[in-house]
Amino acid sequence: MRKVLNISLAFVLLLPALCFGADLKTPDPMPINKIEFKDIQKEVLDRSPSVRIQNEALAITKLLKSNSEDTTDQLENQIAQTGQQINNLASVANTPQYSDAGIPANVLALLNNNLTLIKNLYSYNATQLRLTNNSQAVQYDSTSSNNDVDYTIESAELTTEKNNYVNVKSFQDDIFLSYYLLQIQKQDIQNSIDTNSKKKEVLELQKKLGIVTNSSVIAFNNQLESYKNSLSATNTQIEGIIRLANLMLGQDSNTSLTFGDLPNLKEYSVSALNYSKDYEEALANNYGIKIQQISCDQKYDAADRLSSKDKDDTSRLQAEANLATENRKLQVLKDQFKSDFKKLYDSIVTKDEELKLAIRDLDKKSSDYVEYQKKYELGLISKIGISSATSLGDSKLAYESQKNKVQKAEIELYQLYNQYEWLKKGI
Repeated sequence: MRKVLNISLAFVLLLPALCFGADLKTPDPMPINKIEFKDIQKEVLDRSPSVRIQNEALAITKLLKSNSEDTTDQLENQIAQTGQQINNLASVANTPQYSDAGIPANVLALLNNNLTLIKNLYSYNATQLRLTNNSQAVQYDSTSSNNDVDYTIESAELTTEKNNYVNVKSFQDDIFLSYYLLQIQKQDIQNSIDTNSKKKEVLELQKKLGIVTNSSVIAFNNQLESYKNSLSATNTQIEGIIRLANLMLGQDSNTSLTFGDLPNLKEYSVSALNYSKDYEEALANNYGIKIQQISCDQKYDAADRLSSKDKDDTSRLQAEANLATENRKLQVLKDQFKSDFKKLYDSIVTKDEELKLAIRDLDKKSSDYVEYQKKYELGLISKIGISSATSLGDSKLAYESQKNKVQKAEIELYQLYNQYEWLKKGI
């Protein structure tokens, strides 16, 4: 039997669309209007339609273990219901609501590919059902762990657990923390709009006095308009994240939802990381490697059962070749994991240095702003001016912008630490 197909991140994120038009057996939970970072794991695992459907997929796979008439009837019904849900998802995926929500088009493009993957999984289960009903399936020993059904179920359990935790990690990083990064971006743009709107008044006056040319005014207005367009695009992204969060919580995308405070961004430190110990822990827990190991064990058993045949026997040679292929895949995964772990660790170190530099720059911008305030009080500089060298407003903008850079770097560093912790857990 084939290994249960993995479901990629895009599908994990978009599968909650099943709640639109699909008659799910589990009642929708009461909507929530505020989500705290510490509660994300519990709420996503309890409420996400994606988690629910993946658990149903696992239940269907486990039913392959039984050949009873009642069980095959149940399996047939489950496959039919889930097939209808897949069709509903495919229909919803082609509606404008996703692009309107600000979800990237490239993510939507991946959905069709992932729909094919999940359809193949259920087609595979349905095929096994037909074989069983036609008495053409191999009768496996239910007490043995060394058969294809057991390997399939074990792989499916790990895959489902992995994908459910990917939902949680994605909500933390790609929704909750990204929401606050967008809020910082929004504030940065708004500060630029406010400062430059005041500059525009000065520039218009200078134009009347013949100090600046009309082309300079037009160029300045175009820049201001660009800021406003960026602000509108950022607001659309924020709205899209809120809608996506609602979908992942199993509620209507238009539900009023707010995010709680940021977690303690200073919870971790580079000096506290133990590279060697953390690497060994992450390697031992990695779901992808464990799932591939199951495939290797399965191919080993197949080759072992044929080991008594002649060395030139075609079936024995093929089984040995299959085992060698899976072992190579396992080694590739381990090598890639080692590279990925090192890359993430190095990213944390680099981002930590960037944060320290940003804090030093903030100290300087703060000192500059205090100095500019004193000069303004003495009448040495103007409050608003076209040149930052003579403007209190521009000095304030530089200071506020640097404050935002520090907070942005703090959140991005926390994201990396969070990814590091998930990597240690196998995700």
